[in-house]
Amino acid sequence: MSGNDEIHREQLLEVSAECRRPRELENLNAPSHRYLRRPLAAAWLLGLSIALIGCFFLVLRQRSGADTALEHEVQLATKGEVTRVLFIGNSFTYKNDLPHQFAHVSKSLGKTVEVASFTVGGCNLFAERPEACPEVKQLLADDWDFVVLNDYSQMPILKGARETYLFPALKDFAAALKHKKTKLAWYMTWPYHDGWADQCPSSDNKTCFHKGPLSSLTDPPCWMSSSFKDLVWSFDCMGYAVTRGTLSTNIRRYVDLIVPAGLAWQILRGATTVPSSCKEAVDRQFSHPPDISLPAQAPYLARPELNLNVWIQSGQQGGWDKHPNMAGQYLNALTFFAALFGESPMGAAQPYCSERCVPNVVAGWWQYGPPGPPNPLLAPEEMGVLQRLLRQLLNIAVQPANCHELSGCSSFLFVYMS
Repeated sequence: MSGNDEIHREQLLEVSAECRRPRELENLNAPSHRYLRRPLAAAWLLGLSIALIGCFFLVLRQRSGADTALEHEVQLATKGEVTRVLFIGNSFTYKNDLPHQFAHVSKSLGKTVEVASFTVGGCNLFAERPEACPEVKQLLADDWDFVVLNDYSQMPILKGARETYLFPALKDFAAALKHKKTKLAWYMTWPYHDGWADQCPSSDNKTCFHKGPLSSLTDPPCWMSSSFKDLVWSFDCMGYAVTRGTLSTNIRRYVDLIVPAGLAWQILRGATTVPSSCKEAVDRQFSHPPDISLPAQAPYLARPELNLNVWIQSGQQGGWDKHPNMAGQYLNALTFFAALFGESPMGAAQPYCSERCVPNVVAGWWQYGPPGPPNPLLAPEEMGVLQRLLRQLLNIAVQPANCHELSGCSSFLFVYMS
């Protein structure tokens, strides 16, 4: 079985019936740990080393189009305030419980946060946009500091999918928040462990793809050509496609910042080059070169032996699932902390999962277990290595390679926060 085959999937609900109530809002700075109800199910794979990459985030120009210095682009949350964050998305958010991982990290570093989430397995933001989903519209009427958007993981890769599903969804979210101080944050996800082996893209929850499956948006049709497979056949190739799609001008037009968790995954894996055939296939979708040098690299931070994906074992067959294991979701939580607070997550607590937590190795169908800390805990010497690497990381700043279709480079920077 191919390494990128997802052997078991979460049961997918009908989206028409599942604009359901969000999880109850919780204040994660309360003395009680009642929110820590579900488990960390497998050994911690030196996971805090991935915290290094959580120190960078991408700040974009405001939806108004103003190009100003970094500190004027996005008003970051500050210590002493209650920061309210709403997560909207799918299983890349709820598997291993990103909202509460972020809240736990934040609490351990002295922040007062409240989180809530609305997630639909295998779904996309077009189906969850406020115009289509009354529950989301009602949630957005509340006051949030940040609304985090997590789209279907293959959506940014295809030009037709971006134009048909992604951009209209972002436009609707931006319009709903137009008169609020809420910041829209884009959750950049990652390439699959071994890329995608199928000829055509997937559309897991069919009820979410109201305008047809992604395969119908390939040009030329994927069932007649390698047009899609050329974009996703390896980790590095798919990473380039996801990154270029994520950094497209129209996404930056509507969101206030991008939380580049997917780039953190690529740096950890040690991505060094993009195959030329893949690069050419991806670049044909765009009228300009990428705005940053890709792939993003920090060779001394690469730890390819640290697996971030769940492994699914069924009898004698097994394969890497596309979902994050506990280490992967912890890395994402650290990246969110750095992005939303503008501070290094150095010194964050070990992960402690609350809900929807799975083992690093899943036998059979998806299963969730009780809460708990990682076992074994990260060793002191490992913590020392991480701190030294972090000091190196803080000296890095990646500037744009060019400024095509941008009115100012100052509005588009990777920033490694200290």
